[in-house]
Amino acid sequence: MKLIFYSSKLTLLLTISTTLLIVSCRKKDVVSPQTSIGTIYIGSNDGKLYAIDASTGAQKWSYKTSKAIQSTPIVSNGVVYFGSNNDTLYAVNTNGTLKWEFKTGGDVFSSPIIVNNTLYVG
Repeated sequence: MKLIFYSSKLTLLLTISTTLLIVSCRKKDVVSPQTSIGTIYIGSNDGKLYAIDASTGAQKWSYKTSKAIQSTPIVSNGVVYFGSNNDTLYAVNTNGTLKWEFKTGGDVFSSPIIVNNTLYVG
């Protein structure tokens, strides 16, 4: 997979057909959840990405970064991609282990997207 990071402003309009999920979230949670095969992934101001069991609401695992996560995660081929306010883009396996990280040179507020096997983030 290729990684492309745009440092200039980028506007992208996506229409996604999805099922609405209602999730009980703590007040500190700030981003939209992403669901994938029975798991809900959500970032938080406490710097953690949480994996929540969609059936029970129980926490499966969390991955800690050093600053808030305001980027909505995406999931592709067993990997969760998300940015953090610590100038880093993360790829975390769906079991909660780090696959890789990329220093962007700036906070990552935008949500990553994958098109033709290339990961884009603004």
